[in-house]
Amino acid sequence: MTANDWDGMTVVCMASGPSLTEEDAEKVRVWRRSSNQHRVIVTNTTYQMAPWADVLYAMDAAWWRRYGARAKQEFSGERLTIARGVCPDATKIDIFRGGNSGAGAMSLASHRGAARIILLGYDCQYTGGKRHWHGDHPKGLGNCVSLPKFPAQFEQMARHLKHREIINASRSTALAFWPRMDLEEALCKSTALNSSKRMTWSSTTRTAPENPLKANP
Repeated sequence: MTANDWDGMTVVCMASGPSLTEEDAEKVRVWRRSSNQHRVIVTNTTYQMAPWADVLYAMDAAWWRRYGARAKQEFSGERLTIARGVCPDATKIDIFRGGNSGAGAMSLASHRGAARIILLGYDCQYTGGKRHWHGDHPKGLGNCVSLPKFPAQFEQMARHLKHREIINASRSTALAFWPRMDLEEALCKSTALNSSKRMTWSSTTRTAPENPLKANP
């Protein structure tokens, strides 16, 4: 990993909020395949919903101890962390921490040069009484125990990333620092912004359709 190797790209950051759905993930998967100007970062156990993502980022050493070996087998992209403990299944990086994995994923996208960041699964609240889309973590791992700290952490991240375009496409969210947008609209907007670069949307040479989400998977 090097800084700015995603210069000018659009990056979707997928956190583990309970409003995240398989339908959302499939839309992002099709969008990711449609252009080499698109990247996807998943946090923590969300790699299980999107094993095709470019980067798995988790900041907690305890998460890597519990899931690291499995993630190494199931996830072929980069596995990154800022954890201070021993994490043999992840590469340690030095970025602005952010205080939680969702904020850290945004910091990572910016560090690598992303021009636009789309947030998905950033509920930062209990939605429908749930903490995550995948249910609670097993005993020994946190289950949003730091939720009261999230507003201040994301406010700090908003200041840190004030030079980036950020769209919150989460179905449900408590974050008010960035404009809200429907996921499909946000993905199509990013496609339109990249259209001048004449990128292709699949392994063929055909040009991009108006809506990349309707492209062949």
